[in-house]
Amino acid sequence: MRRSRSQPIRSAIISLLAVPLTALVVLWAFTAASVLSQGLDLARARTLKADLVQPVRELVGALQHERRLSMLIMSLPAGVRPGQLQTYRDLTDSAREVFDRNISSRNLRGSVGEDVRDPMDRLGRELGSLALLRSLVDDGGARNRAEVYTHFQNLVDGAFSVQRAVVPVQPELARDNALLISLSLAREQVSRADAVAVGRLPAAAGSWDRKELTAAVGARDYIYDDILPQLPAGERDRYNALFNTVDYQRLVQMEERITRGTAAVPQQEWDAATGKVLGDLQDLETGLREELDERELSASFGVLLHICLLGGIGLLAVVLSLVIAWRVARRLIRESRALADTVGDFTRDQLPVLAEMVRKGDRITDPGAPSGVRFSVTEIERVFRSFAAARSAVLEAARHEAATMGTVRDVFVNLASRNQALLHRQLSLLDQMERDADDPDELALLFQLDHLATRMRRHAEGLVILAGKAPGRGWRSPVPLMDVVRGAASEVEDYTRVRVLPMPGIAVLGPAVADTIHLLADLIENAVQYSPPDAPIEVSGQGVASGYVLEIEDRGLGLPADVLEQLNERLAAPPDLALSDSARLGLFVVARLARRHDIKVSLRASPYGGTTAVVFLPTRILSTDLPAAEPAEPRERRATAPSPAPLEAAPDPAPAARAASPRPVLVEDPPAEPEFHQGLPRRRRKARSQPSAEAAPAGPAPAAPGPVGAVPPAAGAERSPDDLRLRMSAMQRGWERGRSESTSLADDPSLPSEERP
Repeated sequence: MRRSRSQPIRSAIISLLAVPLTALVVLWAFTAASVLSQGLDLARARTLKADLVQPVRELVGALQHERRLSMLIMSLPAGVRPGQLQTYRDLTDSAREVFDRNISSRNLRGSVGEDVRDPMDRLGRELGSLALLRSLVDDGGARNRAEVYTHFQNLVDGAFSVQRAVVPVQPELARDNALLISLSLAREQVSRADAVAVGRLPAAAGSWDRKELTAAVGARDYIYDDILPQLPAGERDRYNALFNTVDYQRLVQMEERITRGTAAVPQQEWDAATGKVLGDLQDLETGLREELDERELSASFGVLLHICLLGGIGLLAVVLSLVIAWRVARRLIRESRALADTVGDFTRDQLPVLAEMVRKGDRITDPGAPSGVRFSVTEIERVFRSFAAARSAVLEAARHEAATMGTVRDVFVNLASRNQALLHRQLSLLDQMERDADDPDELALLFQLDHLATRMRRHAEGLVILAGKAPGRGWRSPVPLMDVVRGAASEVEDYTRVRVLPMPGIAVLGPAVADTIHLLADLIENAVQYSPPDAPIEVSGQGVASGYVLEIEDRGLGLPADVLEQLNERLAAPPDLALSDSARLGLFVVARLARRHDIKVSLRASPYGGTTAVVFLPTRILSTDLPAAEPAEPRERRATAPSPAPLEAAPDPAPAARAASPRPVLVEDPPAEPEFHQGLPRRRRKARSQPSAEAAPAGPAPAAPGPVGAVPPAAGAERSPDDLRLRMSAMQRGWERGRSESTSLADDPSLPSEERP
């Protein structure tokens, strides 16, 4: 089964809107391109008219004037004033210069096609022969008249070819423009007839003159007969009115007399008639051209309006479509992201907090429903309502689970507290029994029970710590670090294997004493359990810049590197307690105690093959203010060092009563003999009488001297369990050592009999 690839909602909306918007843009672009093409054609036509048609028209007029004077000077030199021909030649040269410059322009040549470029270039080449043509005129004589006339005729015909090639964009304007060019060509025929006859009258015209004059008149009449029916009624009437004028009729009559050779025509009358007719025809053409220009301008405005309407309305439609699509898409994207952020905030930020509160059994409070979120899309609002309902269900389930976890934790703490209370009572009874016991074997068993009860109390405290509560034991005054370490070692089953090296005079603050003893006891017990039975466990320490470091080293089999790394990770960042990992509850207890006091615990491989636990005690839980010196004790004092003796208040089974109980206070003893001499512990015999059973008083047995640092118990008061346990343990070891030495002395034959026991 192919997995579908997820994509953001922005991409989905863009994909959804891309097709219709693209189609709309393409349609608008096609329409705008067609309309814009018309506008470009119109702009190109106006450019051609200004840069090509108008210069060509002026060039035709200049050539017509130069042709007439050239023909006149060749027929009658006296009829031309000096410099008059040169004036018209300068006009022709100016018009030719403008024409040559324009046709060489890249802009003009790029805007016309081959149909315009060919006649334009051909006319430019023919204009290059004007110098030769003028030289023929300057040579004088009538022999060159035909050649000069033909050459001027070719130049004018080339100019009219260029004008015919330039066609307006609008079809109706193209037809009128063609009619106007034909009317100009008809007027050209009148000008040609005038050039043939000028200077030749009143003498009889030659055969060439009659032939060219007849051709010009025939071409003129043919053009007018073809064009006049196509002209609008107004223009046609104006031309008919011109044809009916006296001047035009006189010109026609003079043309007929010249071609037939019936009578002489005065040159003055010919010049007056042709000049008047050419002027009238020029005025009619100018009026038609101006009217055509107005129509062309109106058509241009129409095209521009068309461009603006189609292009502008289409563009407006595209812009509106884009704006509407963008607003709709932005609303969908904003609401979808708001919904995703709301769900993400709850699952990413609030759910872990709720889970942590559930694990701790805290009271579940609503972290706050998302406010200010409004959805206008129905489906998104339905999804949000479903999420809100699911969120409420999760909160309700979390409250129920937290209440259940809190209840279970309270049950555990209550049971552990009851066990602690029972163990305290058991230790008190054992203390009483140890004081009353006389049989060494029985006393040894009582010491073992005392030690087992002490370990059971530590395990009960571990359960309280795992439940997130503080243990019942506590100190207010600082306790020497040496006593803290020895107190931790004394809570281990095989404590005789633990060797505590001397440590400097530094103390642990009272609030951290109980937790430090528990932490060190778990680490020492772990070292004892996972090392050979005869291997010693060494506890040493040294000061560092920011605290004190203790090292607990065993000589067991050690641990693999990956296991050490895993254990160090748990000690550095203790995870949540997993019930499935019950084999390492001590590790969780150590990690929680270390985190409570910023103690750093790490494990590393020992050079002896075992494992070394490194415990870093920060400065904030240490103190250099040691308690007052301990009083001296008799020489028969027990051989083992006592653990710090807290005054414990037996925890009440009820949590409320236990929480209200005050913290125990360590009270200093009166001065006594020092407990240690030159770094070695002293021991003394137990100062107690051995009364007979009959003489034994009915009350409790006399109390033995209390340990250093504790107040002697008053009558009826319970002795500290730690004090009694350590005292009895040390006494048991002293008795065992005494019996061993007595046996060895009895078996030594070298001693005198009176010195044997």
